[in-house]
Amino acid sequence: MSTVETMMAATLRCKDIDFTQISRDGAESYIKSQCQSQGMTPVQTDVVIQNVLGPDLTLKLEKLQKEGVLQSGDRVRSTRLGSCQVVAIESTHTITVKNQSGKYFRISGLSLGSDTTMLSA
Repeated sequence: MSTVETMMAATLRCKDIDFTQISRDGAESYIKSQCQSQGMTPVQTDVVIQNVLGPDLTLKLEKLQKEGVLQSGDRVRSTRLGSCQVVAIESTHTITVKNQSGKYFRISGLSLGSDTTMLSA
């Protein structure tokens, strides 16, 4: 990471913005506008985004057995783990999955939405 990219990332982190309270798209848009105002290239901007927000660890729903309901047996995909089967839903913030090679992983820090209801844990 170049000095310019490091300085921009540090400046954005010091602005006391809670990036967890806005969508990733919103956070990226804000960071891009700040980088563009400093004349940074798109490549430099991407480096700053990765440094400030970290990698995009989006969990995507691949296949649900029942529309609108996440349950054991459903399939999800993450950037790091690839396609996984949901084994257990522990809370509205934590699930356990099994990847293609049979290893189990607990994924926490999820935000399934304010209208999410736990039927059983």
